[in-house]
Amino acid sequence: MSQQRNQCYQHHRMCYLVPKGEVLELGCHIGFNLIYYAGQGFNCTGVEISQSLIDIAEERIAIQPQEIQNRITLVKSWIEDF
Repeated sequence: MSQQRNQCYQHHRMCYLVPKGEVLELGCHIGFNLIYYAGQGFNCTGVEISQSLIDIAEERIAIQPQEIQNRITLVKSWIEDF
């Protein structure tokens, strides 16, 4: 039986970042971090091999304000190929 785990923002790991420039997330899962950092002003690219995870990420991104949506790009690819 598989166990589902929730993804959450890890403030203690990310609090040192100052919003500027771009974020490249390799293995972006359902886009949780992409949405957060786009909301902070970063332009974000997420790379994910799983089409089902990309589909969920697209759904999550689509309900965000347009300015956040415009800052996020999803790429279906192996990390090594990207």
